[in-house]
Amino acid sequence: MENNNYIVIGEIEEILPLKSGTGKNGFWLFRSFVLTTNGNYKNKLFFTCWQEVTRKLITIHTGDVVEVSFYINSKKNKEHWYPDLLVMDIKLESKNK
Repeated sequence: MENNNYIVIGEIEEILPLKSGTGKNGFWLFRSFVLTTNGNYKNKLFFTCWQEVTRKLITIHTGDVVEVSFYINSKKNKEHWYPDLLVMDIKLESKNK
């Protein structure tokens, strides 16, 4: 089986509000953020965090540079498929000054 994990370093542009609830598998936490990459082409990537990974965003703020370990999955919504970048880990590289 291929390793489908990726790592990217970039600056946090926006952190969306924490969402939580209870489903058939119990309590869940969900949070998303937007990361801007460095380099010639500054890409914006939209990431999704679940459960324990959401807690790591408590100490991370807009403008901080982070390293994100993630994998890519897809989901279908009304006949359209969308990529989903799911965070496995996030590490602070440097704080916003």
